[in-house]
Amino acid sequence: MIPRGRGWSLRRAIAEDAPSIARFHTACWVDAYRGIVPHAVLDAIDVEARTARWRRRLSEGRRTTAVAELPGTTPRLVGLVTWGSSHDLCEAEPPTLELASLYVARDLWGTGLADALVAHAIGDAPAQLWVYAANGRARAYYERRGFLPDGVEQVDEATGVWECRYARR
Repeated sequence: MIPRGRGWSLRRAIAEDAPSIARFHTACWVDAYRGIVPHAVLDAIDVEARTARWRRRLSEGRRTTAVAELPGTTPRLVGLVTWGSSHDLCEAEPPTLELASLYVARDLWGTGLADALVAHAIGDAPAQLWVYAANGRARAYYERRGFLPDGVEQVDEATGVWECRYARR
C-alpha cells in the first residue's frame, strides 16, 4: 500500500483488478469524453473486451498501473494511472517516460487525487503524454503541471479524434 490521501489509498494494480478497472475506465470515458469522442464510439464500448485487454496489460507488465481506492466493505476504485516507457513512433524526440493514462472519478475531480496519482507514477521526471485536442479540461490540467504541447499531432485510430502530444522536459 502507498500512503493515503484524502481518504483514498494507492496500490499497484494486479491482473485480478481487470474487471473493476474495465468498468471504472469505461465510466470515466463516458464522463470525460462525451462531446469529444463520437457517441457511437462511447456507446459501443464492450466492457468484457476491455476487461480482457486490461487483464493482458496487467499480466504483461510492459507498463505499471496503480489504482486509488476509497475504503469500505468493497473498496471503491476512484483513480487509475498507467505509466512506462514510451512506444511513440513519431519523428520528434520526446522524453522516453510516458504517462499513458490518468482517470479520476468525476465526484473526486478537483480533490488532489489526480496530483497524487501523477506524483506516484512519474513525479517531476521528464515525460510525455497524449491528450485529445478538444479536451480543454485535461489540457489545462497538464499545462499547470509543466506539460506543453510539442507540436506533434495525430488522429487516434480507435476514435477518429485528433490528439496532441504534450511533453515535460
